[in-house]
Amino acid sequence: MLVAAMLLVTGCATETAPASKPASKSGALGDITVRVEPTKFAPQAPGLPRVAKVEVSDIRQSVHSERSTIGGVSMGRIVIEPEELEIVRALVQAKADEALRRLRARSVPTIFVGVR
Repeated sequence: MLVAAMLLVTGCATETAPASKPASKSGALGDITVRVEPTKFAPQAPGLPRVAKVEVSDIRQSVHSERSTIGGVSMGRIVIEPEELEIVRALVQAKADEALRRLRARSVPTIFVGVR
């Protein structure tokens, strides 16, 4: 049981890099890239124009972007593509457009989002 718990913990992400700078060291296992398709979570109806304008600000103090072991040994960075802010923008955009179409909005609102 203890061995299973230790194996699960080794893959946990830890806080290592400021939001403006990715972690610079690469671990023994290498970096991994996680590809996210926002349209799978919030599909955009084809052919329909955008209704809302979405602006996303990054107000995080740090980013969790490195896998490490219990002893703090780096197992490599986690790279998310597209970047987190683009994913958030796409999701908010799709949901806002859907809601504004239902409401038959006449103006184009700007939605401000802060990621923290």
